[in-house]
Amino acid sequence: SPPLLGAVPTAAAAAAGVPWGASADACEAGARQIVRSLHAAGLAVLVDARVASTAEDGDAQVVGFAGLDSPSYYRTNDVGNVQFHGGGAYSAGLYTTAASMLDLSDPMVHEAVLHSLRRLQRSLCVDGFRVLDAWALPGDGGPAISPLSEAIAHDPELAGARLVVQPWALDRVGTFAHWGRWSELNPAFANAAHSFFAPPGTRPGNAAAMAADALRGSRSRVGNARFPYQGINYLRLRDETPIADSVAPGDHRLVKNLLLLAYVARGAPWVAMGDEYGFSRGGAERAHPGAEIMDLSHATGGGRAGNEFASEILGHVEALADFRRRRTDLLCPIPPQTDADLDAAGVGAGFRTHDYGGKPGDSKWTYGSEWAFAGETEGSQCLVAQLSPAKPTSGGAFVALNGGEGAVRVALPANSTPGMVWRRVADTAMPSAVAGLGSGDDLPGGGAYVLQGRAAVLFEEGSA
Repeated sequence: SPPLLGAVPTAAAAAAGVPWGASADACEAGARQIVRSLHAAGLAVLVDARVASTAEDGDAQVVGFAGLDSPSYYRTNDVGNVQFHGGGAYSAGLYTTAASMLDLSDPMVHEAVLHSLRRLQRSLCVDGFRVLDAWALPGDGGPAISPLSEAIAHDPELAGARLVVQPWALDRVGTFAHWGRWSELNPAFANAAHSFFAPPGTRPGNAAAMAADALRGSRSRVGNARFPYQGINYLRLRDETPIADSVAPGDHRLVKNLLLLAYVARGAPWVAMGDEYGFSRGGAERAHPGAEIMDLSHATGGGRAGNEFASEILGHVEALADFRRRRTDLLCPIPPQTDADLDAAGVGAGFRTHDYGGKPGDSKWTYGSEWAFAGETEGSQCLVAQLSPAKPTSGGAFVALNGGEGAVRVALPANSTPGMVWRRVADTAMPSAVAGLGSGDDLPGGGAYVLQGRAAVLFEEGSA
């Protein structure tokens, strides 16, 4: 919350070994060191922010909005009194009965929110923000397009920040006004991925169509007036259950299937901390947000070697992450850079103008290709798709998903350029250590590949 965002450096500094009670400068320096270390490891740092509410309880003796001018900063009830809350439940992304809701129709409150976000980015050098309560920005009875979300999107000091909105209802995914800046966390992706690989008898009839849409970046939901990379492909379901706990105990294959979908789909993969090594709560209830305790000994030496499940999932993620880094030309095309290009593509104009894509080759599909699917997908248990490169000599990618119980023979597509071959990046039915093919095991275009039941495979083209 805006008056409490200054506490973030203190919490982060504790992780850097700065003792509680240290000076503000020491806390800020410690938090900066944490961010630098994460950047050095190749990780972007986004801060979870809740900007529509605070944790104040109305104590006017505390330096905060309540003590300054509570009727100006906070929403009031029918008789003009500010409602401060203490204790309560977490619902729809807001601590609705444990928070005090700011009056976001007031320009003074807008400036306080903007100042807090600017300060965090400037002092800590974070890469952006996930705004957990962005859906509350319009306020009760406010305009459909929030002036505050527009101000954040257009603020010059936040021009380089990544802005992510957290939706809390599937029917609202894709409806947030974004101005070409706001990305959306896409929980529909998780539903599609889990549904396609669901056990027999629980798999919906449209599971293949949902999976096809998910691979295309959930275009039916988040595609309007957006580019694919602005959708964030999230694997946890709404209850935030770790993916290892959402499948049968020890089901390596299904966890790997879900991760493969996230890494090859159009959009940005968002893997919750711990899911990259199969973290499980072991039946425990969900911790308070931000209070999840994790054993990170899996990440180094003997800890990783001694945990077969963690080692297997980590190896799989490493292969997928390496593929995504190498093939940015396929999965992360460069977005338009000028206003003219944005207008031509129909992106950045504001609130849901039209579909960003259409068919490959259309004027609005200038910044990358899409997964092209073979055959009818309705009711199918096996889905195969190919991603063609802008330049044939760069080589494309091929993915096959088998949601059925039995093995299937998959025909590999013809190669885009003579002399190229298909190389396997990952097969979720195999141990990650041996899933990648060696140079002597290259497969030609037009060949056949046997894919096991409830498994997925990813190939890319390369020179023979």
